[in-house]
Amino acid sequence: MAMQISDALERTYAQVLRKLGDAKIPFVVGGAWAVEHYATIERLSPDLDLMIEPENVEKAVTAIAGMGGRQIEDGSMLARIRVPGGEVDLVHHIAQGEYPVDRAWMKRGVPARLFGEATLVAAPEYLIWSKAFIAARHRFDGADIMHLLRATHQHFDWHELQNLLAPYPELLAAYLNLFAFVYPDLRGSVPDWLWESIWASFLAPIEPTEPKITRGPLIDSHSFEFDIVAKGFLDSRHAA
Repeated sequence: MAMQISDALERTYAQVLRKLGDAKIPFVVGGAWAVEHYATIERLSPDLDLMIEPENVEKAVTAIAGMGGRQIEDGSMLARIRVPGGEVDLVHHIAQGEYPVDRAWMKRGVPARLFGEATLVAAPEYLIWSKAFIAARHRFDGADIMHLLRATHQHFDWHELQNLLAPYPELLAAYLNLFAFVYPDLRGSVPDWLWESIWASFLAPIEPTEPKITRGPLIDSHSFEFDIVAKGFLDSRHAA
C-alpha cells in the first residue's frame, strides 16, 4: 500500500515542522517517515514520529498546541498529540524508556524534505538502534531494520551501530543474522570484523548472577512480566 495522506494532513504536518523550527526546538523525524526516506517501502502511516530530547518535550507540546493540537498521552517514552486528521508522537526515550534521546540524534541527522519542508531525519544507525528494542507480541520492527540495512548498507556506519548496541551484542547478532537470512546476497555487506567482534563476545566467560537477570522487558514490557513476578528473575534495568 502506497504511503499516502490527505493534502490537509500533509499541510498540518508541514506546519508542525515549521512551528518547531520557529521555536528553535531541535528534533529529527523518526518512525515510518524516516524509514520511507531511506528505503521507499511505501507503507502507509498517518502518524508522525519526532525524536526529541526530554527537556524539550513540554516546549514542543506547547508549540503544537498553539496550532490546535491536543495532548492525549504522556508516557515514559513519548508524548502523543492529536492534530486534525492525525497524531504526532514526540519520542523522548527508546528501549522501553531505558535510553533518552540526546543531542547525538540531532548531530547525526540527515537533511531531507518532508511535506514540502526542509528538515532532518534520524540517521539509519539510530533508527535501527531504536527499532531493535521493538520486538513485542503485538509489534515487531525487524522488517524496518531489514529494509534500512538493505537500503543504506553501502554507506552505513557499522562502527556507530556497534557502539550503540555495545551492551547487547546478542541483540545485534540476532538482527544481522536475520538480515543474512532475508537478503542472502547481501550478507557480505556486513563487515567481517563486525561478525568476528560479535562472535568473540559470545566466547567471553559469563559469571552467573543471583538473582537471575532477564533483559526481556527491554524488548517487550509486558510479555516478560511473568518471569519477574513468578520465576524470580530481576529486570536488567533495575539490576545495577
